[in-house]
Amino acid sequence: FSIDKAEPNFYQPVHVEIVRAFAAQAGLALQNAKLYKETHDLLTREQRLNEILQRVGSSLDLEDILKDILRLACELVNADAGSVGLLDSYKKKLNLMNCHNISEEYFSPSVPENEGVSWQAVRSRTPILMENFNQEETSLLKIPGPNIQSLLMVPIMGGQEVLGVFNLIILNEAKKFSPRDIPMAEAIGREAGV
Repeated sequence: FSIDKAEPNFYQPVHVEIVRAFAAQAGLALQNAKLYKETHDLLTREQRLNEILQRVGSSLDLEDILKDILRLACELVNADAGSVGLLDSYKKKLNLMNCHNISEEYFSPSVPENEGVSWQAVRSRTPILMENFNQEETSLLKIPGPNIQSLLMVPIMGGQEVLGVFNLIILNEAKKFSPRDIPMAEAIGREAGV
């Protein structure tokens, strides 16, 4: 914070104290605004998590549940798009169940074991973040599609068993997943497996 006056030696020590007090108040106001935004964002995340919990227990239609959870997961981590695949009964294929904000035509309906990046999350049983995503190296999409910037792959866990994978996608170059997004997405994967 600064003030200016054309008249030489105009400002006295009392002016310095006034400006110092004003700057301190302005700093507190900015800090309060930041804390308010963080609190609001946390509350929004908690509300979305509650929606996921309610959705998991509200229907017996698996496809509808996965569609809603995928949409809410994308909202929670500020992803532009996403897909969800479930393992077949032999654990040899990931079958595409649903997409959000991206066409299913870009994805293979079924991905054999150890083909495609989603299997990394299945094998590791932990979320995997790929920033600066390179489509040619990772074969997520079966045909050229939108320019994926970042991909967060999250296993869907039913107890200790992997049931499938959420792929949460950022298309916008200016966006990134935050450090809070990975544990949030992991919690969604655990809840979806219930």
